[in-house]
Amino acid sequence: MHRLLVLIAMLAGIVGLSTPARAEPPTHIDIVTKDNTLTVPPLAQCPGGNAASIDLVYSESFHAIFTATTFHLNDTLTGTFTTRAPSGEVLVTGHFVNRRDDQGPGFPKESFTSVINANGKASDGSHTVVHILTHFTVTPDGQLAVAFQQVDC
Repeated sequence: MHRLLVLIAMLAGIVGLSTPARAEPPTHIDIVTKDNTLTVPPLAQCPGGNAASIDLVYSESFHAIFTATTFHLNDTLTGTFTTRAPSGEVLVTGHFVNRRDDQGPGFPKESFTSVINANGKASDGSHTVVHILTHFTVTPDGQLAVAFQQVDC
């Protein structure tokens, strides 16, 4: 009987060593909204000629995961846009997608990427394309390791 108790104790110890410590489960946040509207100024990277404003109508899908030591955010906007002249005249209409990802801390402490893709047609029939990629990475010691923006208008 004593040997059986020792064997059970040994097995319990081995099982206990091989089982990972219980961490708190991550917190998930999911938000989906539709028929959002927003008016913004022209993008500094792609001013759009005579454009004074951009009207957006979009759906948004936001997802976030948080643990005790990390986070990851993903936000995607999908919809239509209309650029307008100062007089309110429609200059360009089209579709766009804007996706942003942000994660940290840890290594890298933070990493952020944003991609904007828009395709439209101007009132004169010409085609408009906007592609903006922005990225940065910050190391655990707070140093900016990578930072760039690629713009195609």
